[in-house]
Amino acid sequence: MHWLPKTVVTLLACIAACAEDPAAPGSDDPPDDPETPQVFGSQSEFMTATGATVVVHFATSRSLTPEPYEEGVVTLVHPAGFNNRIEDHTPLLEGNEFAVSGAENIDLSFSTNPTAFGIWLQDAFAVGDLGGCQGADSRFEFTFIRGATAIAGLTVDPPVDEAFFYGVLLGGTFDQVEIREDGSSIDDLFDPLCENDFFGSILLDDAT
Repeated sequence: MHWLPKTVVTLLACIAACAEDPAAPGSDDPPDDPETPQVFGSQSEFMTATGATVVVHFATSRSLTPEPYEEGVVTLVHPAGFNNRIEDHTPLLEGNEFAVSGAENIDLSFSTNPTAFGIWLQDAFAVGDLGGCQGADSRFEFTFIRGATAIAGLTVDPPVDEAFFYGVLLGGTFDQVEIREDGSSIDDLFDPLCENDFFGSILLDDAT
């Protein structure tokens, strides 16, 4: 799918000295500042531009557990230790998906140092395994981290109940990505609306 979201890019203090007029995310021109994120709404275009491959498939289902999920070079966990579950939650994404209890907050860490990250997701409202909960139109904040330093932060508002690809290319490496759900919860870690969103395949380049 080629729908590109209206993405708000917030460069954090560590890269505040970026060029005055960086190229727009997702444009064909390279950014003036090498740390300025380039955003992709197409998996094929993202793979061609970055050389990224699918590194997380969620091939095997597993029941509710607070344990981190590890596949290849990637580890996923809820920051508050809430349960996660892997199964075919929705017909809109291929194969199994990762979902967590409470707000869809996920910490990802990598044993490599990529420059490109992509993920399939569904902002679920009425389609999929909602667990009897109320759907909500969510936004997601992505923070890219190198060591203990936040490199860049982006916010995306996916369309509800669509298979949605979100790819990001940075000019420098990172080893963690934090995903935080925004818009459906009055608290950062507890989701009073009891609604689910689903995360599918994850792609990385092999910058290291």
